Amino acid sequence: VPPTYTNRVEAYLVFFAQSEAGLERSQVGVEVIAGKNELSVPAETPLALHTHVVVYTRSSLVEQTTPAAVSLTDMFASIVGASFPDYDLDAGDIGGTLSWQA
Repeated sequence: VPPTYTNRVEAYLVFFAQSEAGLERSQVGVEVIAGKNELSVPAETPLALHTHVVVYTRSSLVEQTTPAAVSLTDMFASIVGASFPDYDLDAGDIGGTLSWQA
């Protein structure tokens, strides 16, 4: 969620942290210029003991003291053999059973 007032925001700083307050934070990448609002995290990035992603705003005066935070979950799931036979005969409508193998 972007901040309510962005006229003085110059950049965002993104960190992995051990709490939503930013405890033991470790910066992810470089500053994100205001307006871009996204940062790619490369594959194989170590999670270590971090449990949250925290984002601080930075203006020409100061870095925000309380970050926006979201819980971080490292999980992987995949499926194979996805199948969806469409048994609905009407154009623009679908119906059937989606199935897959885990």
